[in-house]
Amino acid sequence: EINTSGFAAANQNFSVHVKIAVAGLIEVYWNTVLITSYAGDTSALGAVTKATCRKFGATFNRWEELIIANHDVSSARLKTLAITGVGANTAWSGSYLDIDGAFEDNNSFISSQIAGDKSTFVVGNLPVDSLEVSAVIVSGTFRRNSTGPTAINAVVRSGGVDYGQALPTLTQSFEPRQAIFAVNPATSSLWAKVDVDALEIGLESVA
Repeated sequence: EINTSGFAAANQNFSVHVKIAVAGLIEVYWNTVLITSYAGDTSALGAVTKATCRKFGATFNRWEELIIANHDVSSARLKTLAITGVGANTAWSGSYLDIDGAFEDNNSFISSQIAGDKSTFVVGNLPVDSLEVSAVIVSGTFRRNSTGPTAINAVVRSGGVDYGQALPTLTQSFEPRQAIFAVNPATSSLWAKVDVDALEIGLESVA
């Protein structure tokens, strides 16, 4: 998440550069101004890439979602599907209302004390004019405690079956993590709109 207030006026073109400066260091530039950086494990990332954006209107200064790729994504759109209800699995403590927001709130969360706990949730549908789904991404901010489960699997429930994928290593502070499901694991084929509309997403705690 980047707070762009003060960097660009309404309807002004700008460029975002994401640079792997050295091993273990990522820098993000707004035009030529360094606005944020990340120091950590970057072994799975590529070299230098660039995204050109445009800010519309004068009141929206937080950019929550930015697609960065090594191919043309000019026709792609990132759609966030909010959680709308309880799914088939309900072992985690807390309500779906604690995690149904589009913005980060570390004071509102669900939790698990026992490895193997799993909860899944109903999400909203894709827009009716969706043509093609490139991937389904389960994302959020997560942390582990000093005792109890130490890891989390992101879960998608498709065709009545749960499929898990390990999230990157957790720390004892809330940090963003995500799992990318490039295909529907129930069919091993690209996602169709009807698959996503019937999808449940969730989490499973791991020892």
